[in-house]
Amino acid sequence: MIIMRKNNLLILSVLLLLLAPSVRAAGSAESRPTVDELVALFETVVFGREHGLEAYSEQIIKWDGDILIREVGKTTRRNRKILRRHTRRVERLTGLSIKYVVDATQQENMVVGFLPALEMARPPWIHGNQEFLDQLAGPRSCYFLVKNTPEGKILNSVIIANSDLDLTSIYHCLLEELIQSIGLPNDTDMLRPSIFSDRDRLARISRSDEVLIRTLYDPRMVAGLEKTEALKVARVIIAEWNSVIPLR
Repeated sequence: MIIMRKNNLLILSVLLLLLAPSVRAAGSAESRPTVDELVALFETVVFGREHGLEAYSEQIIKWDGDILIREVGKTTRRNRKILRRHTRRVERLTGLSIKYVVDATQQENMVVGFLPALEMARPPWIHGNQEFLDQLAGPRSCYFLVKNTPEGKILNSVIIANSDLDLTSIYHCLLEELIQSIGLPNDTDMLRPSIFSDRDRLARISRSDEVLIRTLYDPRMVAGLEKTEALKVARVIIAEWNSVIPLR
């Protein structure tokens, strides 16, 4: 089980800036990142250790089949529309098939739950360590949980979103949790703007984000691949995509 928590820690942000002088500032003129920069970004986002948590992976973890989503809780037409827009984009970038289930007889493998802020720590669809859930729900934005096999294949996931968020926030948080729940779980400010940076509030995937998603879901990047070998494969795939995806 991978459990991710969202934190906006000033101390951590300052530390990242000190350790990574190549950080790109949001809003600056876009230039093409180097392959080395993108490989380092891939390593951090896929294999990095989230601040304050012990759970992390030394292998590739990804979906290896259709994603079947069930929306539960305080859903609205607005939130359903936003989620569908994001999942269509993820389908195009990954090649995954993402469908929505409404029939009670159908079995989902991803639950997207919309709850008011005060109920986020006790979703009725999750039975787990309450202390962890309290930490995850603390920022009152969104969080996710993922369960995978020892071979690195994701079995199921849960995304919990604050149903009271404003339009900009719900666009961002649903996109962030969806992307992170498919195997790119960690936050970083290494290259910005990025959906993986808590300093940006993006409603769409950036160019660097697209490179990472396409790299993870390239057929050569198989679930369960160990970190050292995965980074060698990632370098080849990243070089290919970095040369063809236009600057934005």
